[in-house]
Amino acid sequence: MRTILPALGISLLFLGSAQTDDPKVLKKEIELLRGRWSLKGEVQLAIYGDESFEINIAGNHINGVRKIDPTKKPKAITLTPDNSKKPLYGIYKLKGNTLTLCIGAKRPRQFKAKKGATLWVLKREKGKGK
Repeated sequence: MRTILPALGISLLFLGSAQTDDPKVLKKEIELLRGRWSLKGEVQLAIYGDESFEINIAGNHINGVRKIDPTKKPKAITLTPDNSKKPLYGIYKLKGNTLTLCIGAKRPRQFKAKKGATLWVLKREKGKGK
């Protein structure tokens, strides 16, 4: 019994992480996220089919690499700007043409704007979707 429990724990750990690496799950989620998103014209976010993203805030462009984990609750996203070793950690939810994104230096636990976390509710730009 003593050897079964640790082995079971390790097996569950591997099974839980296997979903994250499932290319079908990731591909489906990326297809849902891919496109251009906007916050009242003030912020534009583009998520591309590869691992890149682009943010435009008042004419300031930030490009970089993104990673997502749609198996987390809430779903997780990490944005690493080019020329930066400090990623932005976030959570997101997608409902129809609305993408809610909360990002900060530490991964937020709730969709709330507060010190250290920025909350954006973005709409998919028409004609610039998937």
